[in-house]
Amino acid sequence: MDKLRVLEKNFLLKLNFKLTKITKEIKKILYIHSTEASHSLTILQRLQELYAEAQIFVINPPNSSLKIPNLKNIEIIESSTDLISPDFYMSPEGKSLLKENIDLAFFGINREVNDDSISTDSSYQNRHKNVLDALLNLNLYDWTCIIDKQYCLYYPFQLEAYRGGKGIWKHNGLEMDLPQTLLSSNERKQLFKIAHEGPAKGAIVNIGHFNGGSSIILASGSKLKQREKVFSFDISADGFNSSVEYLDKNNVRDWIIFEESPS
Repeated sequence: MDKLRVLEKNFLLKLNFKLTKITKEIKKILYIHSTEASHSLTILQRLQELYAEAQIFVINPPNSSLKIPNLKNIEIIESSTDLISPDFYMSPEGKSLLKENIDLAFFGINREVNDDSISTDSSYQNRHKNVLDALLNLNLYDWTCIIDKQYCLYYPFQLEAYRGGKGIWKHNGLEMDLPQTLLSSNERKQLFKIAHEGPAKGAIVNIGHFNGGSSIILASGSKLKQREKVFSFDISADGFNSSVEYLDKNNVRDWIIFEESPS
């Protein structure tokens, strides 16, 4: 798992740190309060510094101790349940948020992401899954940032084996068993679409560090329509050799032509 640790320039506590460049103007932000009140308050204060002109919508569960003093441009949305549900988008509050065209979403968790207990604590996993399912249905999954107890920043697909990273990805009638990949849901869909229905002249070329995920997606889309094979180039064959089993699992070993190249 790649951790986007900000080192000395902490995402929330250092005033001179900026988020990775985003290709759209951030006018509206959604924050889901799902951690300690002091943690959420610090996050909200920092978001206001980073996006001074943005309007922030805060989903607040019942009986929450979160108090927001003297923070402008913040609208509180009171949730009726402690855990936001995947079908939140169907509620009056959810429908209202959909109309707002939210640009960016955040939520905090009160543990460090590298805490081993996160992977074994089912109640904790369910809490996050509910939030992420809700964000997916609000069309915000790929525009969401998760902030852990140490104020380190993650993207959802880095933490969820069933939707990103290593694991089964279901798309277009296929079940692809992917090795570790940092591709978001939209990026995987775009790769598949390019290979499956993009221009049909010339070979498909994939250049970069070979973990296998991108090439498997491209090859699966292309092979489904018996189109071009995928040529994959990397400076080392280590990644390819460690991912061979995934090529066999996905029945694309004959559709990926790997070449070790110095540049």
